[in-house]
Amino acid sequence: MSTKSVHDLGTDVVRSVVEDLFRRFMNDEDLYPFFSNTRLSFLKIHSLSILKAAYAGSPSEEDLERIFKQHEYLFQEKGLDIVHFNKMVHHLEGVLTGNGVSSTVHEKAMKFLDELKPMFEKGVEYTVPVPVAPKKTKIYIKAIMKEPTTPTTSPRELSKSPNSLRGSFREKLIKSPSFMRRSIRIITKGVA
Repeated sequence: MSTKSVHDLGTDVVRSVVEDLFRRFMNDEDLYPFFSNTRLSFLKIHSLSILKAAYAGSPSEEDLERIFKQHEYLFQEKGLDIVHFNKMVHHLEGVLTGNGVSSTVHEKAMKFLDELKPMFEKGVEYTVPVPVAPKKTKIYIKAIMKEPTTPTTSPRELSKSPNSLRGSFREKLIKSPSFMRRSIRIITKGVA
């Protein structure tokens, strides 16, 4: 049976993981300064959010931006860095293993945290990656003519004239503004 949510692990398992993770963070002398002046309820909610996010899979750009904004103060003011991140990952691994969480959930969590690693390596200098989506490009072509030219040869003259006249008629037609507009419309048709 595959689980769809972290809560599918069971209330007791989730509670135990959150409590153990919280306890490990508070007992770690390197992590304690980041949590020392924080409310107990917030720390437990933070521990649960780490577990939920890690269980959810790959972070979106919005997730990365939100996580960065939440930790930016810690990067700037308290020196949060990759050493602290690695300790947190180590504690999470230990808690998941100690509570008998499946290897599938464990792998999802580690994959998620691997994608956060660059943020903690770069700290304040980290920039959230911007997705490169294909953009629809409109092409506008403007035909500029000094003087509008129109064909001066009538169809009757055209039928009586030799092939050379047909060529000059064609050249005049191509230079006419209406022909240019039609051609431009054909060129840009289908380009969104």
